[in-house]
Amino acid sequence: MPKILLSFLILTLFCGWSSAQSLSVKGFLQDKTDKSPLSSATLRLVAKNDSTIRDNAVSDKMGSFEFNNLSADTFILSISSIGYEFKDQILVLTDSSINTGVLYLFKKAKQLENVTVIAKEPTVQQKGDTLQYNASQFKVNPDANAEDMIKKMPGITVDKGTVTAQGEQVKKVTIDGREFFGDDATAALRNLPAEIIDKIQVFDRLSDQAQFTGFDDGNSIKAINIVTKANMRNGQFGRVFAGYGTEDRYNAGGNVSFFKENRRISIVGLLNNIDQQNFSTQDLLGVTSTASGGRGGGSNVGGRAGGSRGGAGGGGAPTGGGNFGNTSNFLVGQQDGVSKTNAIGINFSDVIAKKLTVSGSYFYNNSITTNNKLSNTQYLLGGDSVQLYKEDNISSTNNTNNRISMRVEYKIDSANTILITPSLNFQNNKITGFVNGLNFFLPADTISKTLNNSSRNTNGYNISNNILFRHAFAKKGRTISLNLTTGWNKKDGESYLNAINQYYKTGTNLNDSLQQFTDIANNGHNVSANIAYTEPISKKGQIQINYSPSFTKSNADQETYNYDFGVKKYSLFDTTLSNKFNNTVTTQSTGLSFRHGDRDNMYSLGLSYQNALYKSDQVFPLVGNVTRSYNNILPNAMLRLKLSAKSSIRLFYRASTTAPSTSQLQNVIDITNPLFPSTGNPDLKQQYGHTLSTRYTYTNSAKGQTFFANIFLLQQKDYISNSTFIPSKD
Repeated sequence: MPKILLSFLILTLFCGWSSAQSLSVKGFLQDKTDKSPLSSATLRLVAKNDSTIRDNAVSDKMGSFEFNNLSADTFILSISSIGYEFKDQILVLTDSSINTGVLYLFKKAKQLENVTVIAKEPTVQQKGDTLQYNASQFKVNPDANAEDMIKKMPGITVDKGTVTAQGEQVKKVTIDGREFFGDDATAALRNLPAEIIDKIQVFDRLSDQAQFTGFDDGNSIKAINIVTKANMRNGQFGRVFAGYGTEDRYNAGGNVSFFKENRRISIVGLLNNIDQQNFSTQDLLGVTSTASGGRGGGSNVGGRAGGSRGGAGGGGAPTGGGNFGNTSNFLVGQQDGVSKTNAIGINFSDVIAKKLTVSGSYFYNNSITTNNKLSNTQYLLGGDSVQLYKEDNISSTNNTNNRISMRVEYKIDSANTILITPSLNFQNNKITGFVNGLNFFLPADTISKTLNNSSRNTNGYNISNNILFRHAFAKKGRTISLNLTTGWNKKDGESYLNAINQYYKTGTNLNDSLQQFTDIANNGHNVSANIAYTEPISKKGQIQINYSPSFTKSNADQETYNYDFGVKKYSLFDTTLSNKFNNTVTTQSTGLSFRHGDRDNMYSLGLSYQNALYKSDQVFPLVGNVTRSYNNILPNAMLRLKLSAKSSIRLFYRASTTAPSTSQLQNVIDITNPLFPSTGNPDLKQQYGHTLSTRYTYTNSAKGQTFFANIFLLQQKDYISNSTFIPSKD
């Protein structure tokens, strides 16, 4: 009985164990996309409750797999294969085996790591009216600035700090579309590191009012916009340099910029005595851009404030504008001579609450310039007669400038904006000089000669402000804008002249000496406005009606005194060399323009009527007044055509008037160099001119080629220039 019972228990246990170990899991693996079998896939069977690995398997060439000798439990079937996504599946084994059938695996998306794609950017690209240079294609030294980089770009030249692009002088440089040191292109380019530049964009910048209305008012300027690298728009960068050499020569300076989102602060500084400048010279007083002393263009010494007649050039300022309220007229390039320079400047810009954009700059510079100039002039008088003039001109100039400019743009709402651009500029100029001049006929027949010393101290300021209000109506293309400009200008000075002159005649020798003091006082102001209304008349057509009044008044007062040896002071009033002169210009202009087209192809036609009233009053040496009224029809037209994807052409025509400046009207005699006296002409008329400009541009980005051609035609009636008269006898 025990043997039977034992045998029964062993048989029962064996049957139970055999039943528990007989379960299995099998199935097939296939690619989900093409349904092909997946071989060599790794399969793992893990108990869900205790994470114990029960078995591993590998699929065969048909994609089949099988796990045997499993007990009832809940499992996780994990499947992996190279190039396919990982797959988990829950399997519950109870009292029978499982055939999963076909299990599909999805291919993995390819993830490439450390892949470098190398593509060469085009050197230059034409984008609409903008010529864009890619900075990465121009190699410069690590310490290079923006000016060093643009020198390498085709179509752009730099000469003594003056930048010319496509044949026109660059008047403004912006950084990411924002102001940087006002209108001083030199300061912007020489104080921006080349390493932060991504692109250089060259284009014709319209006036703020024209940008809003879409009508080119003829006041566009050549401009450069520097696009910075995205990773350089938050951070600090700058450079500091210093050097010392023989003969006590030194050069030191630097710049630092702080960029954080929309806020940008830049500080620049420079001091040297090797004739290097990182700014444009300001010339409110007319002492650097024009010349006096010597033979009408010889030096910057002596004479009246405003320069001599010989250096005045042709034409005054446009009617209604004068030199007031436009500080860009006073910025000139690097001057002749060797300069000792001390300068510092700061520029700030920020966007506040997305509605208020503020930018401003302050710049101080002091330059002490010495200049030794030798000149030889030959006059061809007809026949065999040849007259020559030799001059040795030595001058020393101490010029100090302070200038402040701001730009505030406030977006009142989506339809209204107001833009305010004030500026304040001061200048002090001190000049001392020596002139040695000789007039003679060939071969050695002396006519006259002079030896003189002169000095001058002049101060001046210019205050201007421009307010522009712009409103866009609900109807697209319907706008109205109001522009108001005001300006005040004043310059005062005094000059001293000591000259010994000799005049040679047949058998005689006349000696003459001069000791003179001149007091100079010039001032003026102007007010001008422009109201423009635009109205769409078709899908691509638009008309503009505008009205522009202006008023300019300038006063010039020069009093000259000769030295009285009896009382030992300058007390002898010289009426022939003195003058008091008042000049006013009032204009009224209204016009109608039509424009049709889009960004690529567009033409516009316009016609304006202008009335200009000139009033000149002279107090002494002669009392008199001149009043003239002019009525003019001023047409304008523009055509812009995109000839192909690579080429375009632009034509611009405009008629305009130019009023003579106060110094050109003032008939006071300037005898800074007694051998070459000069004077103004109170009978000058306004200048009426026609200007036609044509520009053709071709750009092949694939080959990095760019070509441009400019044609400028100018015709003037009553052109204001200088006349030189040489008497054949005394």
